[in-house]
Amino acid sequence: MDREKLKILAAFGAIGLLVLIVPGLRFFSGGGPTADPVEGFAPMPLNPVGQFRGVWLQVHNNDPGCPFEQYIEEIASTGANTVCLAVSAEQENGKSNTIYVDLRRAPSEQRLIGMIKLAKRLGMRVVFMPIVLLTDPVGGEWRGEINPADWSKWWAGYGDFVLLYAAICQREGVDGFIIGSELLTTERQEDRWRDLIGRIRRQGSDIVDRQFRDHLREIHPAWTAADFRRNLSVKNIDTLAASQLDLATAPELAALYRPFANSRRMLLSYSANWDHYTVPKFWDALDAVGMTTYHDLNTFRSPDPSLESLLAAWAPIKADIVRWQRKIRKPIFFTEVGWPSQDGCSYEPWNYYRSRTVDLTEQQRCTASFLQTFGSEPWVGGVLIWKWRDHPGMTGAGDDNDAGRLSYTPFGKPVMKTLQAFFASPNPAASAGAGGIAKRTEAAPLAIPEELADDN
Repeated sequence: MDREKLKILAAFGAIGLLVLIVPGLRFFSGGGPTADPVEGFAPMPLNPVGQFRGVWLQVHNNDPGCPFEQYIEEIASTGANTVCLAVSAEQENGKSNTIYVDLRRAPSEQRLIGMIKLAKRLGMRVVFMPIVLLTDPVGGEWRGEINPADWSKWWAGYGDFVLLYAAICQREGVDGFIIGSELLTTERQEDRWRDLIGRIRRQGSDIVDRQFRDHLREIHPAWTAADFRRNLSVKNIDTLAASQLDLATAPELAALYRPFANSRRMLLSYSANWDHYTVPKFWDALDAVGMTTYHDLNTFRSPDPSLESLLAAWAPIKADIVRWQRKIRKPIFFTEVGWPSQDGCSYEPWNYYRSRTVDLTEQQRCTASFLQTFGSEPWVGGVLIWKWRDHPGMTGAGDDNDAGRLSYTPFGKPVMKTLQAFFASPNPAASAGAGGIAKRTEAAPLAIPEELADDN
């Protein structure tokens, strides 16, 4: 959620991951039983080892003094199994044809790679998302209203931006890649999106092919070209593209390539608005349906909504999502889950300038209601909390001088207890294993700290 988006949403008031495809290898189920997903239908989990349960970190500057590495360590210490890194490209306004990366507002490639490696060393998965920001929006427009004079030029620039970071992520073993965020006016351009998805996948296959050639040389350092031909049916080790071969005719090579490629698969998704996720028609080309969660949970504008009332508000929203998930047969990836710590966040969660009154309880109850509603569902492939602190002035303290006092960050706030309980709770998708349809678990509801109980 960013400033440009806020402006247009305020005008309307309360508006109601690259899987590497290799021949002969299927990572996800495209079919399954027709049972209602509330009762357990889901495709194979987004990740066989369980849901992505993580926190966002925006890395939107190149200041060496901004301790992004420290923030990654902080996220790991919460028990999260994932960190999501966001980088930005910019265009002047919605009519602009040109997208560019401002090197003052993006970490260097070297530092970005270092952050990915750090998160991996700390035992976390990494998800990555490039987003578009408008530097001089006209009339409160935001990226959801982009309408360039020349769509071909815009898509060329956007494609270059996405492919640049997708290549880095594939090389460095990133687990999930979100190809775009809240680009509403582009979402009906199905052919453009399918073309970009295909280019990302082909690029990823080429990278893994190169890595596999190096892998073969490492495990067989003494082999000659003749040895590779005789033992693995490799005609030319220097040009081997295993992803393009019929591996059924080369079982020895397949036995090496398939686990190697599987270990480097990068899931692909897109982040749609909470009220716009049925619009894109290219979900079948992706590995998960990504959506934000800025729903109105307080239609009666209660000044102190109870946990029970918030849970009740989620019920019809969940029903809509699971009915649609049954049709689309893709895991649901909640890409932005968060409420600012201010009064009224239950009905305007996208409006982080709405109030100057801190309300830590409302933030915590909203978060708890979401996690109780969706956190134990195996058809939920991931939950990413929006967002961690991203500069030294944001500590989460309650004083007027703190940059995070009224923000989404859970750092230093009671909501952190709720998130840690979720991160530590059983991960239902993991129980489905790697070979079949995930079933609903009967795990106990997520424990909620006592302070969330109604005051009365």
